[in-house]
Amino acid sequence: HCTRMVFFVLLTTHWFACILYYIAVLQGLDASKSWTSGTILEDEALNLAEKYTLTLYWSVYTVTLVGYGDVQLKSNVEMIFAVICMLTGSVLCDAGITAIMSSIVNAMDASAGEGAAWAQVIAKYVKNRDIPMALEQKIFGFFIHMHLTEHDLDEAKVLNSQPRSVKRKLLVDICYSGMKVFPNFKPYKPGFIKSICHKMEPYLALPSEILIVEGEAADKIFLVVRGKINVLERTPETGEMDEPVYEVKITLENGSILGDFKPNAYTYRTAEYSECYVLRLECYISCFSYVTQSNRGRKASKKNLADDFYNVVEDSQKMYGNGFVEVKKKRRETAVIKVTNRLKGIVG
Repeated sequence: HCTRMVFFVLLTTHWFACILYYIAVLQGLDASKSWTSGTILEDEALNLAEKYTLTLYWSVYTVTLVGYGDVQLKSNVEMIFAVICMLTGSVLCDAGITAIMSSIVNAMDASAGEGAAWAQVIAKYVKNRDIPMALEQKIFGFFIHMHLTEHDLDEAKVLNSQPRSVKRKLLVDICYSGMKVFPNFKPYKPGFIKSICHKMEPYLALPSEILIVEGEAADKIFLVVRGKINVLERTPETGEMDEPVYEVKITLENGSILGDFKPNAYTYRTAEYSECYVLRLECYISCFSYVTQSNRGRKASKKNLADDFYNVVEDSQKMYGNGFVEVKKKRRETAVIKVTNRLKGIVG
């Protein structure tokens, strides 16, 4: 709004400068009753740019209500035109720009006031619950990060507020470029990878948060959108009964993917606040239903697709026990059974 207003003021002063010079031309530049009498405009050797500079100078200090008065108007036409310029300037500069700046300051004050109120609420909560200092620092650190850095942006709420078609396009736009280069998904066609992107959810990881533990099969895959993740490797000196000691092997940044549904070779820990998108194991399994219905999937045979599915289910049973398929949730059980029956029909 400020940019548009300033541009409109400059454009208005240009018009007024041209009109003032045109009035002087109509009256004759050497006329004794014109504002040009006694000014440099009487010098015919001046070029048009120099003449325009003088009229623009008068127009700017008149519209902005500064009013130096060193260019004196003499005729009635010139004075009436000056009154029009001053009235226009009072609306544009005094009312317009001042109102915009006031609204910006008020919005900043309101945001700061809301943040201060939330800080007081959190401080009272921490005090009443007698929370340890380390946890208290994490709570206030998260609040400061969300309020100052993210400006209270809830990405999940933004996505869920969109229509389903728009939400899917946003997820594909954010996640597809990273997911398609993931080694586990390279054999699949774009349709299947996009269906996986539709299942991904935003997740904000805190500093020093352990996302995946070495030797364990993860129940989700992480796509780093913004932030840094340290890949940790256990040092050889660490014994089996000792507290594990890790060293940073590499740091993953934007666009990196980490995790596997099979046992992982490294531990992944965040180095700072990291914005990620996660793909959960149950969502990955449900995507196979899409593959069997739309006939999109791997370039290999359908038997390989089914074998891959059974391997995922077998790994998940090792992670969660045999109750993963039978007991976890009824809707998940129904979905897995349906996909299994379809794949059995495909494989024979």
